Amino acid sequence: MIQTLQQILKLLDQNWRSFFKSIEEWNNNKDEHLGRLKLSKYKKKNGRNIIIFTNQNCKSKDRYIKIPKIMNKQKLTTKISGKLQQVRIIPKRSITS
Repeated sequence: MIQTLQQILKLLDQNWRSFFKSIEEWNNNKDEHLGRLKLSKYKKKNGRNIIIFTNQNCKSKDRYIKIPKIMNKQKLTTKISGKLQQVRIIPKRSITS
């Protein structure tokens, strides 16, 4: 689980660095941008967020990806070409059961 948290923090750090780089570019060339950049609006604390599993957390066999017990109710089927490095689960819409 620690690897999953590290990957999320890594993604957050990458997003902040990108934002500050964009602000710097905006300060240098204001004519090329539509307006001053704003911070992204983050999802609610109790909302649905991205989760990232590394190859240390999950395994692949045939066309199935086995993920930790925390997500045991979901079965993932996908095409994998090459070595499994990372699985990102990005919620797109609400699923009611």
